[in-house]
Amino acid sequence: MLKVLVDFYRLKEVNSGLGYFSNQLGRALASQGAKRVDFTFLLPKYFNFSPPISVNIIFASFLRILFPKVNKTYDVWHSSSQLPKILPPKKTKFILTIHDLNFLIEKKPKKRVTYLKKLQNKVDRADAITSISYYTKSLIEQHIALHGKKVHVIYNGVESPAKFAPCRPQWASDKKFFFSIGYFSAKKNWEVLIDMMTEFPDYHLIISGFNDTAYGNQCKEIIQQKGLTDRIVLSGPISNEEKSWLYANCAAFLFPSLAEGFGMPAVEAMKLGKPVFLSKFTSLLEIGGDAAFYFENFDKKSMKLKITKGLQTYNADRQAHQDKIQSHASNFDWDKAAKKYIELYKSF
Repeated sequence: MLKVLVDFYRLKEVNSGLGYFSNQLGRALASQGAKRVDFTFLLPKYFNFSPPISVNIIFASFLRILFPKVNKTYDVWHSSSQLPKILPPKKTKFILTIHDLNFLIEKKPKKRVTYLKKLQNKVDRADAITSISYYTKSLIEQHIALHGKKVHVIYNGVESPAKFAPCRPQWASDKKFFFSIGYFSAKKNWEVLIDMMTEFPDYHLIISGFNDTAYGNQCKEIIQQKGLTDRIVLSGPISNEEKSWLYANCAAFLFPSLAEGFGMPAVEAMKLGKPVFLSKFTSLLEIGGDAAFYFENFDKKSMKLKITKGLQTYNADRQAHQDKIQSHASNFDWDKAAKKYIELYKSF
């Protein structure tokens, strides 16, 4: 039986995007590969991970980080993060998953060069590369020397928020509301939504996610300056049950992000058949496909017009649009993703 190690070291950041990816992919791989692959999962030290099917577990250590030779040889070693701390012995085939090149937008020039060099070193060691979108693949091909190595696109799965029993947050009002969610960094571009809300006096806006950041503080200041504290809620982190309720009850999901390797929140909203309004930047045009609406620009009046017309279109034949949106979202499934990774493992 094929022996495969999958590095899920980033599970230590359980509330991050990489933590979520590791958790969901690990469970799907264990389930899909139970009779075909002998899996070993590399986890952060003492991390409690219980997949549905028994797999071998080993833990990260400084010894494994400093001396790759001490690591056991496997048929395939798959790093689920693009800058792994632990590398396989030279004789083991190495697959590297690259999630995004957002640092090209987020970092200053010197930092970009440093990150590119680090990523290039990992790619040089890898035998195969996977990316989570064709957009990310195109960036890899532009900025990284692949030396003939192929980049395989395997979309992430996304769980439906309906998996969790909806629970209305105590702070939610009875007003119609727009919803968005994510970590508060400048690339999320939420200040344009705040400005846009001056054009929607009959709606509230809820943005959830960790906001105790410099950008979060900036957004709070803008809300106060525009006198919108009674109509915009920055909720902070929320439970899965609260998130389920917010997705299900929002008038629309708004996501004007400037940099996404994938864009999971948009798909979560689409899993429930909700109308989503996205920026055209990075991967979002690909992930939303023809099931989403897109902002032409970030002028508040233009955004208002796009949302107003989009909701009119959506509500004119709600069931047909919900069916189309949910059909598109069904492409993003963890079991489908796991099967494709296992196919790649077995191709070596």
